Amino acid sequence: MPDYHIPLLSDHTYHIFSRAFGKEKLFTEEENYKFFLQKYKLHVSPVADTFAYNLLPNHFHFLIRIKSTEEIKKHFLIKKRNDFAIEIVPEFVMERFGNLLNSYTKSFNKRNHRKGGLFIDTMRRVEITDDELLTLYC
Repeated sequence: MPDYHIPLLSDHTYHIFSRAFGKEKLFTEEENYKFFLQKYKLHVSPVADTFAYNLLPNHFHFLIRIKSTEEIKKHFLIKKRNDFAIEIVPEFVMERFGNLLNSYTKSFNKRNHRKGGLFIDTMRRVEITDDELLTLYC
């Protein structure tokens, strides 16, 4: 069952996904897809390895594995933060996803002369712990 609150832990694999509000679209033109992936690379790639993804007009899916604590710590320090502790890894990873979604929304809104949220609620995630879940959710 998808959950909004499962922590994204180092060395764990997840199916993450989100969608647009109502009948809105996240991607209305080819450039939107490219821009979203550029933002994904900037914000998420330093903390997660991506195995597969699917960008659809009104939602997206990613199959990811969160990088090791040591790799995340390196990125954390690059961000000029010095309060690193293993306990904050899930929060820091979610912050990276938040930055992706917020930066994409701001750009999309500016380009399309709109205001407000674009993504519904919080990004959903399912931890993939076995082949059955992989088949079911991916």
